[in-house]
Amino acid sequence: MSSSLNDPENFRGRVNYAAAVISNLRNSTRSFDNCFENNDGDVVAAALMRRAERNPKLKANIPRYLNMDMAEAAFAEYRNADLPAAARKIRTRSAWATYLFFNKGLSLNDLATMAGIADLAKFMHSYPDNDDGIGAAMADLRSTIARMKSECGEAPPAPSAASK
Repeated sequence: MSSSLNDPENFRGRVNYAAAVISNLRNSTRSFDNCFENNDGDVVAAALMRRAERNPKLKANIPRYLNMDMAEAAFAEYRNADLPAAARKIRTRSAWATYLFFNKGLSLNDLATMAGIADLAKFMHSYPDNDDGIGAAMADLRSTIARMKSECGEAPPAPSAASK
């Protein structure tokens, strides 16, 4: 089961698996974690929250598995979105950031500069020093990646044979 959960394009399958684990109070496993680890975990959470509106077992059990503040924020952000399409866009942005970091030598400071953030340290310190603060800071930096995507196109260039 985990191989299909590792497929970033299997958004619906990852949501189905996470919903089954949560609804049935199964143990959180590596396969469950994979459902959220394609840079689109917030959209997976939004999909789960959407399903929970019509699934009482899922709704009752979600707080045992997800940070509800973050899940509710994701649900609000993506309330009317085409969730598979939103997840794909996020994965594309992340691929661009990874490409620019590893292939073009852009640092987090470079990404921050592109986002118009003059002082990355000050920017990061403006958020709480916990998981929620880091998540909020990274969400703000996502706008940088969105800008890069709009300037560069839908997907980063494929690695050349020489770089493999």
